[in-house]
Amino acid sequence: TSTCTDGETVWSFCNEGGPKYVYRADAKPFGEGRAQRPNVYLPKGWVKAMACWRDAARAQTTVFIAQGGQILSSNETRHVRYYESDKAFVDAVTVHAGENGKPLAELPLARPLGLAARNGSLYALHGVGNGYAVETVPLQSGLPQGGWQRLFTLPAARAPFDIEVDRSQRIYLSFPEANKVEAFDRAGNRLCSIGRLDEQPSGNYDPLTLMAPGKLAVRTDADGTDRILVVEQAGPNRVSEWSQAGKLVREYTSLQTKANDGYAIDPEAPDTVYIAGHKGWMT
Repeated sequence: TSTCTDGETVWSFCNEGGPKYVYRADAKPFGEGRAQRPNVYLPKGWVKAMACWRDAARAQTTVFIAQGGQILSSNETRHVRYYESDKAFVDAVTVHAGENGKPLAELPLARPLGLAARNGSLYALHGVGNGYAVETVPLQSGLPQGGWQRLFTLPAARAPFDIEVDRSQRIYLSFPEANKVEAFDRAGNRLCSIGRLDEQPSGNYDPLTLMAPGKLAVRTDADGTDRILVVEQAGPNRVSEWSQAGKLVREYTSLQTKANDGYAIDPEAPDTVYIAGHKGWMT
């Protein structure tokens, strides 16, 4: 549910069966813990988001891990179940050397939701009071300098899921319940909105309408233009790519994880396949 990359190496949070851990996808050591594999990092809190910063001059990458509620376990059934506590919290961003997972620093952050490292700064989306806030802290050689500096807040009625930042310092937030991704400046002024309709029409499909947008990423294309990528959590779990102005550029068909529940081919139109989608949809 959380992954980051510096363009060469991938770091991920494994939340499947067994103890929860963060690992390098190339299987090189990232910490000294042991779970389903050795030499991994065992966080104390459930990983809510990850980001990384590549210091080109030093050829080193720093990995940031946002940890929420404490990871607890229960053996009330035949299998040990690991889950996130809703009463005890770690509420911190831990900083690690990308090469081996060595802990470098820790920043407190209440109710973390999202992280982004861009333009020499670390950005965070988190819950505060009855709403949400976007914070930032400058980085030097990949390490946070000082404490969080608040940029803007959002009311509780608007529940964001993730954050990303492009090279123009435009801040993108995803809003799953509203089926929107919105771009803001550093003062919190809305610049544009991605997602044409408030809800995907049943029995049809509008490619310009998002379905429960969740995780975000930013990439720079061959022409040097930033693009925002959106992972949708409903229906076919599409990944869509958009311009800074909110124009759909292209889309990627992701793995259809609901295929475990079966699928059906139309016998009168064998090139048409019906498959269950997330959040109650059928595609």
